[in-house]
Amino acid sequence: MSNPEMLHKQLFTCAKRVGQLLILSIYLTSCGGGGGSSETPVTPPPVRNKAVVVETIPAENDVLINIATPIDISFDRTVDLSAINASVSISPNVDGQWSFDATTNTARFTPAQTLSYFQSYTVSVSESPSTTNGNVIGADYSWSFQTQQAPTSAGLASAEIVILDLTQRNGSSRSSTNSVSQALDIMGMPYVVTEDPTAAISYPIIITSSYISTGTLADSEKILLADFVENGGVLVSSSLSDQDLFAVYGVSDQNRINTRSLMNWNVETDDGLLAYFDDPKEITVSLGKGGTDNIFSRSYTVNTATEIAQYDDNSAAIVSNQYGSGTSYLLGLSFTDIILRNQMNMDYSAQRSFMNDFEPTTDTFMLFLRAIYNKHTTNAVWKHTSPDVSESTLIVTHDIDSQSSADWVDLFADLEQQFDVSATYNVTTHYISDERDGDFYTMNIAIYQSALGKGHVMSSHSVGHFPDFNDDINVPKGGPGNTMENYQPSYHDNKSTNATVYGELEVSKDLLEDDLSVEVITYRSGHLAYNKYQTEVLEELGYKYDSSFAANDSLTNFPFRLLYGNNLSGPLSSIYTLPLAISDSTFGDTSAGESAQIWLDVLVKNTNNNAPTVLLIHPNRDYKLAELEIFLQQLPEGVVARNMDAFGDYWAQRDAFDFNAETENNALTITLKDNIVTPINSDISLRINDGMHLNNISVLDHLGNDVSFQLSRKNNDLILHQFAAQ
Repeated sequence: MSNPEMLHKQLFTCAKRVGQLLILSIYLTSCGGGGGSSETPVTPPPVRNKAVVVETIPAENDVLINIATPIDISFDRTVDLSAINASVSISPNVDGQWSFDATTNTARFTPAQTLSYFQSYTVSVSESPSTTNGNVIGADYSWSFQTQQAPTSAGLASAEIVILDLTQRNGSSRSSTNSVSQALDIMGMPYVVTEDPTAAISYPIIITSSYISTGTLADSEKILLADFVENGGVLVSSSLSDQDLFAVYGVSDQNRINTRSLMNWNVETDDGLLAYFDDPKEITVSLGKGGTDNIFSRSYTVNTATEIAQYDDNSAAIVSNQYGSGTSYLLGLSFTDIILRNQMNMDYSAQRSFMNDFEPTTDTFMLFLRAIYNKHTTNAVWKHTSPDVSESTLIVTHDIDSQSSADWVDLFADLEQQFDVSATYNVTTHYISDERDGDFYTMNIAIYQSALGKGHVMSSHSVGHFPDFNDDINVPKGGPGNTMENYQPSYHDNKSTNATVYGELEVSKDLLEDDLSVEVITYRSGHLAYNKYQTEVLEELGYKYDSSFAANDSLTNFPFRLLYGNNLSGPLSSIYTLPLAISDSTFGDTSAGESAQIWLDVLVKNTNNNAPTVLLIHPNRDYKLAELEIFLQQLPEGVVARNMDAFGDYWAQRDAFDFNAETENNALTITLKDNIVTPINSDISLRINDGMHLNNISVLDHLGNDVSFQLSRKNNDLILHQFAAQ
C-alpha cells in the first residue's frame, strides 16, 4: 500500500472514532448520564383517582318524578367538577349547572328551568379519558327516569265500589252478597256494603247482590237507579226479571232454564272488558256437565244492549247497555252460582279435568268484575294478587303419607334449598296401625327437624289419612281433648272407625308442635276429602289455612275463604284455602321433563292472571325429584316461591289492608283504613290502572300521616309496594 493510501485510511478511522464519541456524549447527556447538574428528571405517569357511581336520585326506572326535582349522582369518592361537566350528559338535553358536595361525594344538577312533563330522561356518565389527571370518573354508567304527567282539571273521582245488598228485601240468604264480597276481596277492589239505594248512588259503581224481581225495589227506587245510570253511573246486576228496569239494561225479555252447560265470552267485540281472556278455557267456560243437571241461568232478549257473552244455545248470557251517559251490565247467572258454589265444589260437575290442567271458570267472572272497575274508574286501584312486584307465586307442597315419602324428605329439602325455595311438608302423624299402614311418624321426627333447618315448614296432613274423611257419618265432628293416648282411630274394610274431625286435626297439630317446636297453622286432608265440619274445627283449633280443595274442582286458582258447614247460605269463615292446581298425578309412562312441562303450562297461564299455583309432590321416587329439578330450573321470570304459611299470612293481611282512593285533577290519594296491621307486610302491594298518567300519588294512614312506599312500573300501570307507616 502506498503511503498516501495508508494516510487516507488512518484519517478515516480517526474521524469515525470521533463521531462515535460525539454520539455517545449526546446520548449520555440526554439520558441524564455522566453525573453533574446537567441531569434531566423523569416525568411521572398521570395520577388518576377513579370514582364510580353508587346511587342516583331519581333512581333507575323511577316514574312520576316532579319536574322541579334536581338530579343527584353519588360517587364512592370525590370527583372533580371539571370531570363531571366533561363526562355527564342528559338526553333530551337540559340546560343547567352541576355542583359537587365533597362531604357526601354527590354531584347535583340543577336545571335552569323545570323538566318537561311526561318525559323520559336518560342520564349518561362516561369514563374520563385516560389522559385526564385528578379525581376522575372511572366507569360508564347510565339510567333513565320519567317525569310526572301535567296536572289536569278533571275534578274529584272516587275509586270505591258499593254492593247494594238486596237479600233482606228478597228474603233470601246472604250467599249472593257473600259471593260478591268474596270476589271483590280476591280481586283486591275497595268496596262498601249498604242496603239503602239512596246511599248507594253516591258511589260511581253499584253492584246489586241477589236477584231483582217485581217487588224487590219500590217504584221510587227503580227511578233512583235509572237516574243514577242516566247521569253517568255504572250499575252491575244479575238475574233480572223486573220488566220496569228492562230499558235500563237494554233488554226486552228473559228466559230462565237449567239446560245450559257452557258460556262463551264474546272476545271478538271486546272493548277492553275481556282483555284478561286469551286462553280457550277462559273464552269458553263450563257451567255444568250437560243435560238438565246444571245451574239455572237466565238469557235475555237484546234490545239496545250489546252481548258480552252467550250460552251454548246462542242466547245472550251477559249484556252491557249505554243508558244516557252511564252504563249498565246484566248477568244471567247468580253470583252465588258462579262464585261460592264453584269454590266450595258444589257445582254440577262443571270441572273439565281433575288436576294438571288450567281451569279458570270462576276466575273469569271475578276478572270481569275487575275489568268493569278498571274501565269505569279513573286510575282504578286494587290490591295486587302476588307478593310485592312479582307476577305470580309458586307454592311447593309435599304430602308425607307413607314411610317411603319420609325416606326422601332430605333429598327434596336439599334440592329446594339449592333453588332458594321454602316448601311446605304436610306430615301425616300416623302413629296408629291399621290395614292401610303402621306407625311411620314417630321414627321420622329427626328427618322433619332436618327439613326445618333447611328453611321449610311443617303442616298437618291428619292422623289417619282416611279416604272417607268427607263422610260425616263415618267421621263425625267429635269434640276437643284428644291426645295420642286416647285417640285411636283405624281404617278397616273401607271404613274409618273411632275417627273424628276434631281428633284428626287436634292430635296431628299437637304432635307436630310438641315434637318439632313449631306452630302448625295449615292443614290438608288426606285424599283432599273435605268434611263439612272441617272449617269450624280448623277455626276452633287455631288453624289459619287449608289446602283440601283442587283448583279444577273449585274452578279457581285464587285463595278463598271457606264457608261454615259446607253450606252456601253459611257465613264466610276466617279460614283461607289455597286450591291445589298441579301434582305428581301426571307420572306414569311420561318421559323426562314431560310432567315439568305440564306444570309449567298451568303455571304460565296462572301467571297471566297473577294467580298463585300450588304444586303437590309425594316425595317418594327419584324420578319425581328429577322432575321437580327440571321444573324449578325453568320457572318464568317474575314467579316467586313461598311456602303455604308465608303466602297465607300475606293473603290474610292483604285482605285486611283496607283503603279508599280518590283522584282529583289526576293526583291520586290513597288513604289506609284504621284496621291496618303494622308493620305492614312487605309483600302487600297496590296496582294502579294507567298510573303513568298521574301527576302525583300520596298514601296516608287513617290519621292523615304520610306512608312511604316504593313505585315500580308495569307497562302503563304502576305498582306501589314496600309500604312503611311513619
